[in-house]
Amino acid sequence: MLTHRRRCPFCREKVHPEAVVCPHCQRELDPLKETSPSPWLWILTGLAGLGLGAALAIGFGFLRERRRWLEDRTIRLVRPKE
Repeated sequence: MLTHRRRCPFCREKVHPEAVVCPHCQRELDPLKETSPSPWLWILTGLAGLGLGAALAIGFGFLRERRRWLEDRTIRLVRPKE
């Protein structure tokens, strides 16, 4: 099974991600930092959700109004102004 390996910052050899000491150059490695999603990712996701919600609301409103136009079978005549 292949695992993702990181490179030693000193000798540039590939080492196990959880290694404390590089097996090639015997230098101590810094522990990997836990990465968390950027706050910008959450902001962009929220804005995309709001945009999608607005588009759906406008689309459904248009379709409902269009149905009213199609169901309204009265003929409206406009008299020309004299």
